[in-house]
Amino acid sequence: RGKPAEEALDKGLAFYQGHDHNYRKAAEQFEKALQLDPTYSQAAFYLGLTYNALFDEEKAQQYYKKAVEIDPDYLEAHAAYAGMLLDIGDVDEALRQINSVLVLQPNHAAALTMLAQSYRFKELYPQSIEAAHKAIGIAPKSAEPHLWLGDSLDRKSTRLNSSHLGI
Repeated sequence: RGKPAEEALDKGLAFYQGHDHNYRKAAEQFEKALQLDPTYSQAAFYLGLTYNALFDEEKAQQYYKKAVEIDPDYLEAHAAYAGMLLDIGDVDEALRQINSVLVLQPNHAAALTMLAQSYRFKELYPQSIEAAHKAIGIAPKSAEPHLWLGDSLDRKSTRLNSSHLGI
């Protein structure tokens, strides 16, 4: 990396992580870093995070895509991209991003949690339950996989009870 690109990224991180979270200034610095080095996947990733924090999903998606195009093994970028895709309801693309993570790191707790969420959205309750159990086994104190587990168990039970009643 060139020193100017690294300095721009560092400045962007200071704005992004600072107590006032100045996302607009952070985005300017991350964009500068990416202009200085178009192969700087970390700058693209932080642009995705920043635009997601600004609720600009279109730009967030653009930069997350760029980050994983530059570095297909950037697990954190795939996972963050998947989370944003779930937020906007693109479950199928989220699953592709999640699977990109799990192929390289099968015990990635966040990816397993999002897998449980994705399967729950697709009403694939047994698969959601299995993914949630795996995530809980890795990160038992994390609340979110417990949420998807409970919700999927409840919905699976409701579906079974409804079918037995002929509803």
